[in-house]
Amino acid sequence: MVAGLSRSSLFSPSFLFGVASSSLQVEGGASEGGRGNGIWNSFASIPGKITDGTTPDVTCDFFHKYEEDILEMKRLGINTYRFSISWPRLFPESSRELNLEGVAFYNNVIDCLVKAGVAPFVTLYHWDLPQYLQDDLEIKGWLRNDIIQHFLVFVDACFTLFGDRVKHWITINEIHMGTVVCCELEMFPPGNSVKGMSDSYVVAHNLLLAHAAAVKLYRTKYQVNQQGSIGMVADVQWYEPLSDIQEDRDAVLRCIEFNMGWILDPVFFGDYPTMMREILGEKLPKFTKEQSEDLKGSMDFLGLNYYFALWVTKAAKIKPLGMHTWLPESQTNLFWVNADGKLLGEAEGPYESAMFRSCPWGLRKVLASLSSRYGNIPIYITENGIKDSVIVRTLDERLNDQWRVKFLQDHIQALSESIREDKVNVKGYFHWSFTDTWEWFSGYAPHFGLYYIDFEDPQLHRTPKASARWFASFLKS
Repeated sequence: MVAGLSRSSLFSPSFLFGVASSSLQVEGGASEGGRGNGIWNSFASIPGKITDGTTPDVTCDFFHKYEEDILEMKRLGINTYRFSISWPRLFPESSRELNLEGVAFYNNVIDCLVKAGVAPFVTLYHWDLPQYLQDDLEIKGWLRNDIIQHFLVFVDACFTLFGDRVKHWITINEIHMGTVVCCELEMFPPGNSVKGMSDSYVVAHNLLLAHAAAVKLYRTKYQVNQQGSIGMVADVQWYEPLSDIQEDRDAVLRCIEFNMGWILDPVFFGDYPTMMREILGEKLPKFTKEQSEDLKGSMDFLGLNYYFALWVTKAAKIKPLGMHTWLPESQTNLFWVNADGKLLGEAEGPYESAMFRSCPWGLRKVLASLSSRYGNIPIYITENGIKDSVIVRTLDERLNDQWRVKFLQDHIQALSESIREDKVNVKGYFHWSFTDTWEWFSGYAPHFGLYYIDFEDPQLHRTPKASARWFASFLKS
């Protein structure tokens, strides 16, 4: 095996290896099969909101090509596929009317996966909100907790319709990312936040309550008979102190509190981190005693999306970097490079953004940190990947993606060390992504896939890259 990696020697037979996607990014068929309008369809149609000016109306056309894709997944050798169910496809116009065409589509997808020996690992909410729930002035999307009852109608239908075959459920994907990029940066829909980060804390609060309500519903009504598990997914990064001084080490702790602790402390301990409450005061919503009890322990497993690591330092005056819009409140600053120009992680070429850095040791540190803080909960790496460099231009360069091969090798090696040496309870790994996809606020330009798609080709033909061939070889080793 390349780099000496062997699946059979490093991982147990029950370990899950898969690929990940979301409904909006791969399905297409935006106006087919009875699907209703979603907030991303509306948002993407506004000029200037998506970098390349495209919409997610077609994307990879998984809606028509799911059988072809699942057959290729079987050839690849994965044993699980993470995908999401489109809320607007199941409830296109209201929470009172279920779209039977949407039900049939997901039944077909799930049956096809099961037949291929690929376990469905299903996300219930991956940012694909029906537009009518955003437009309703009594709901206003996730800004009011009235939406939770609508969410429960949706997830109840999913548990009823698909729970006999789906044994792993994710309630919500990346509460942290989905809120701050929406409310503060306005790069996600609806893109018209009034109160910035203050809205972010409210939206995250309501999403956490929705998660707890969905878990409570599943555990009380379905879990005994269906014998499945349910959890949520958090986006995480590793934060490395810019220097050895105590102030920078303290800044790392604040970053962890405002990123991971903000979302995960409530579901493990029933409340936000004490540090956040002290800094934010009344800006941070409060849980009732009942809500706190429902949240505490509301996960059978934890999903983690890990892509990169960042340098951290204490700072008084902050210019927020990327999605980290809580920096002023945490009094920290983040950098891709340090004062000497040193990258945090390995660059496989002249890459210009965080997702071009490969930092596998950061994954190991994140896992050790979370395991120490939250205990021995089963963990799945639900997303991990790298996109092409902007200097990659030719088809041959895209197909011969040796940087992605090395990225896979290094992160799988780090994962095995976390399990064997650090005793972290990791149960599975999902690469992002199976094919190139339509990416949030960027469109078709970023390429993350193991399989190349020419999005200008009406047939949207899939071509395996070098990374797909390496991954297949590893999975068979």
